[in-house]
Amino acid sequence: MKRKNKNGGFFCYLKSIADIPGEVGNEFSLSMRGDREIYISGCRRILEYSRERIVLSIKGFSLVIIGENLICSSYFERAVGIEGKIDSISIDRGEK
Repeated sequence: MKRKNKNGGFFCYLKSIADIPGEVGNEFSLSMRGDREIYISGCRRILEYSRERIVLSIKGFSLVIIGENLICSSYFERAVGIEGKIDSISIDRGEK
């Protein structure tokens, strides 16, 4: 018998540590495979692209991926695949 996680599972945990806004709902999702691959759905556009930093526009915020040898391996229908050594993922809400 599987035990249900009353706290909402791994994505809720990731949202809490990355401070991802709760109101993004089904418009945004993020999944990782180790520290070498990340897949994001709900991307409106790529704002910044370099081998060390990729910034994606998501509804209400920007998602910032920092790492080494980053490449955008796929970009189709608002879904982005990024490969390389991922060091950090953060949220930029543009608040000053």
